[in-house]
Amino acid sequence: MEVAAHLWAVIGRYRFAATADRVRVTLIQPGGRSDMHSLVIRCVPGSAGLVRLELGDLTLVARQGSLIAVHNMDPTTFVKLQASEASTGPAAVIREVLPPLALPHLSLAFDPAQVDWCPLVTGLAWESAERVLIDGHDGVRLHGTTDIGSATLDLAAARIRRFEADLDSEGTRLIIECEPFEPGDPAEWVLDVEGRRALDRLESLRPLGTRFKIGDTLPRASVLTVGTQEERVLGGEADAGLLGRSRLHAVLLLRDDTPATQTRAIVVSVLAGMTESRREFLRGRIDGRFAKQLRLVDLFGVIQAETSGGILERINTQAEAWHDAIESALPAETIKPELAWQADGSRLIDRVSPGALAVLVMHDSTGTIRTILPMRPETPADIVRDALVAGVAEVAGGLP
Repeated sequence: MEVAAHLWAVIGRYRFAATADRVRVTLIQPGGRSDMHSLVIRCVPGSAGLVRLELGDLTLVARQGSLIAVHNMDPTTFVKLQASEASTGPAAVIREVLPPLALPHLSLAFDPAQVDWCPLVTGLAWESAERVLIDGHDGVRLHGTTDIGSATLDLAAARIRRFEADLDSEGTRLIIECEPFEPGDPAEWVLDVEGRRALDRLESLRPLGTRFKIGDTLPRASVLTVGTQEERVLGGEADAGLLGRSRLHAVLLLRDDTPATQTRAIVVSVLAGMTESRREFLRGRIDGRFAKQLRLVDLFGVIQAETSGGILERINTQAEAWHDAIESALPAETIKPELAWQADGSRLIDRVSPGALAVLVMHDSTGTIRTILPMRPETPADIVRDALVAGVAEVAGGLP
């Protein structure tokens, strides 16, 4: 009766109220080597509830029919995994889209029948119990057998505290230690992904990396021109020389999945803004505000391409939009700006302007960033002009 009371207290606590636990999972190998992983699991029971898993830098929330995940060191992306219609309830979603998790909490909170104390252990049967004291609370320790060895379970204060079991006949052992804490407000557990860009795989979630700002050096990187696949260098020149600060380059960073109509509008606005800024630089050289050597040299487009299925089609779509904009905005005899692409491993757009659709970056020949302007289709040319002019006057303080 005492054991049954502890068991039902634990089941009732997880099945009828929000819970939060810090969990440490340790795998002990036969030779004595151990691997340990820590996580936090929060549960709101019921098919309309949720499970929130905090796995180091990854946070995942499962609800009815889907799971959403973010990387805590990247404010710009998320992943949403859709479960099948048969997976009703948060625990079923997790079991379908993630590898088996050695967490009894899922079964305690969501399974209406028998509790599965660990999905990695089969044939578990409890055979005896003893009273124990855990963190000042009266509890019980259950002893049992499995298909391949033994297992123990500690329960106290209506919470699971420790589960231990053999995983194979060679001596591999699993230990799950749980520390309950106050759950707080479950309404705050939901992930807000508004404004983030959707990725298709959990493996794609990773730290964003160092943010670049005005005054930093744009990293040099190899890119390939669209069509000819010739190698070009993005960033400053290795031998910029004394006049490097007076030669300005505009780089338009584009995402490979931007709708073609939006890309075209952005490129047209950038070209018009650059034309107006060149006029302003000319006036500045005449009236002495800028050095006579100051030149806005060129525009260079770089597609940031995700290395996933359909990459060539996405690059071609962006290239067509780019060339349409160039043909409509520039005279026929004008030397046309180049367009290149690079694999998006560096996440350059997001490191320059997190979440932006496209970004115009102006840097001098030394690679020093003078202007960062997030671009949208509705960004007018005068905003582009003002940003480029300010990039010379404010950051460089004018050129002697």
